[in-house]
Amino acid sequence: MGAGLVVLISLILGVRLVREGPPPQSAVPPPPDARVPEASGPAPDISGLTPRQQFERLYSRVMDATARGDSAALLRLADHALVAYARLDSVDADARYHAAVLHTQAGGYDRALALADTILLAHRGHLLAFLIRGTVAELRGDEAALRRTQQEFLAAWAEAARRPRVEYLDHRQVLDEFYRAASAARGSRR
Repeated sequence: MGAGLVVLISLILGVRLVREGPPPQSAVPPPPDARVPEASGPAPDISGLTPRQQFERLYSRVMDATARGDSAALLRLADHALVAYARLDSVDADARYHAAVLHTQAGGYDRALALADTILLAHRGHLLAFLIRGTVAELRGDEAALRRTQQEFLAAWAEAARRPRVEYLDHRQVLDEFYRAASAARGSRR
């Protein structure tokens, strides 16, 4: 599974996990000799890393916590990752996208949308900004905003193919998924 799709799935699962709490525990206890993994594990020493490396490492740990269904670790690590983001001396569209994912997982939809806006101010028609907007619209159940974002995304898609960006390659699978969903939605509205 590509990293981009993992991010999208993790984002949606993470938001649901934070909203609804962890899934119910099984009524059957594990066997006495079964190893139960630590919920979030010890924090790694990241003090020797650059601020960008710290942010990326913490972001990865948030995605891991989301995949494990560990809402407590997800929220704690998301807070730490956002602190690391705030310490960056410069940010690019990819870092803003990752910060928006973190905000969205913690229910900070308006902050995520503000980051999408900053991406668009720096790079008109940037696909990751539309991906953020579309994800927030979907999570909020805002069909009108989702349709509008899908149309903007599709309009920017052709231009993006002529001017590929590194971050598009890093998030190719999730962008392709959003493209397919936007195309299908456009086809059903005709």
